[in-house]
Amino acid sequence: MQKDKDVLEKVQRRATRMIRDFRTLTNEEILEKFGLSKLDKRRRRRDIIEVYILMTNKEVIPFSRFLQLPNRSEL
Repeated sequence: MQKDKDVLEKVQRRATRMIRDFRTLTNEEILEKFGLSKLDKRRRRRDIIEVYILMTNKEVIPFSRFLQLPNRSEL
């Protein structure tokens, strides 16, 4: 999982560095210019939103599916 995160962030940095004006900025400055946050923060935010949706019954997931592990082919 950490390897995947590192790859995604590397692609994001590479893509933003293609913009000439951003080449000298740090990664944090680039993210701020684009109004983005780090991948970890975006994932935590999405997790919190998903918990809220489930707890307020805006989406109902059967209990048996909620604790079901994904198939290896889905990983």
